[in-house]
Amino acid sequence: MGGKRFFLSALRGSIVGVLFAMPSFGAAQANNTTMAESAIIVSPWAPATDEDTFDGVAYFTIRNAGDRIIRLIEVRTTVADIVSLGKTEIEIDGDLHSSAIFQVIVPPNGLVTLEPGGQLVLLRDLTKPLVAGTKFVLCLTFYDGSLLSVDVPVRSVGEGGTMK
Repeated sequence: MGGKRFFLSALRGSIVGVLFAMPSFGAAQANNTTMAESAIIVSPWAPATDEDTFDGVAYFTIRNAGDRIIRLIEVRTTVADIVSLGKTEIEIDGDLHSSAIFQVIVPPNGLVTLEPGGQLVLLRDLTKPLVAGTKFVLCLTFYDGSLLSVDVPVRSVGEGGTMK
């Protein structure tokens, strides 16, 4: 009988603990600000490509003006058939290699910079070359389903645009 009473007491304590935890979870979800509304995109750019290049990249900084984590999970554009978030890694032999990542996480009131040698947007199978002085649009999708469009200026190599 004592084991049963202990079990019921432990179960009751667990339920009470969950109930006390729920209001704080609900308060975080009650914030009506979307991730896209909290995201501020700073200094977007992409290096120009030539006619023989089929892949490109794009960079920017995401500043989180909110008090919740922002998760960037997808990027789309019309200038490439395949678009993904990625990161650049240095191989053992010193070569650079870009690989896809699932998301970019920006802490509350923090920032993350997508930059050469780090995280980036991979543009594979370009539909046309990226020409210096032009712009294209990236559509960013966040974990909560919110969207943000960003105009990305294309820079020549002399303006700091380099292909890695």
